[in-house]
Amino acid sequence: MAALLLTSTQVEAFPMPRTIAPNFENVNAVVNGEFKKISLKDYAGKYLVIVFYPFDFTYVCPTELISFSESLKEFQSIGAEVIGVSTDSHHTHLAWINTDRKEGGLGKINYPLLADISKDLSRDYGVLVETEGDGMRGAALRGLFIIDPNGKIRSVQVNDDAVGRSVSETLRLIQAFQFADKNGEVCPANWKPGDKTIKPDQDLKKEFFKHEYWTAFPEKEPTDTSKFSVTRLNEGEPDGPFAPNGKVIEMHYTGKLLDGTVFDSSVTRGQTFKFTLGAG
Repeated sequence: MAALLLTSTQVEAFPMPRTIAPNFENVNAVVNGEFKKISLKDYAGKYLVIVFYPFDFTYVCPTELISFSESLKEFQSIGAEVIGVSTDSHHTHLAWINTDRKEGGLGKINYPLLADISKDLSRDYGVLVETEGDGMRGAALRGLFIIDPNGKIRSVQVNDDAVGRSVSETLRLIQAFQFADKNGEVCPANWKPGDKTIKPDQDLKKEFFKHEYWTAFPEKEPTDTSKFSVTRLNEGEPDGPFAPNGKVIEMHYTGKLLDGTVFDSSVTRGQTFKFTLGAG
């Protein structure tokens, strides 16, 4: 009598950053209103944003897909492309594209919409809902994957179905990864192009931190002048006795008004005063 051997396979939650993106080939898609086949290799040498979404003809999904479509030129200007993926068929995609936006349709979409009818793509990327009894079973969560020109995943975001994603944050992430790869420096929280970055060295990192987190203080006594002025910065200077022009100063201030009233912003204003040295 033959024995029956049962085995199980453990599936990762989703592919992690720093790993090679799961491959896909010849997936049915709608591109510029026509049916075509799309493969991951079509985007070799570029950044690729894969936008998984739950269903066609729904609520949050069209707002996301339209927003990415309207920003596609911004992605392409930094060497990136976008594709959308759901487990709907390519025929359903086309019907949704041909539905007016005022009726909840997509209208013209400037990037491919892939039809993951087999659910293999959503499963490989770890966003397929397979829990029995879940109303989303068989659909993809709102997964967003940023893949670099070498086919490596750099960022993963997975939302539940009720909340859409930020196009501007996706652009910012690609710009930050590109800057870090090119310059060997790392990007702090909320970094945008043109902002200061951090040298990944225990000593050199202080160049960033001492500029980012120091506080300037005004005169300790009220300044009796005909108009408000700051005459000396006497604490917290990282670059010598005075802060350089262009530095944004955050501070409380004291002084005397023309009628002789002494004021203290920490009492009367309740919040710090910000200004740029050398401006205005």
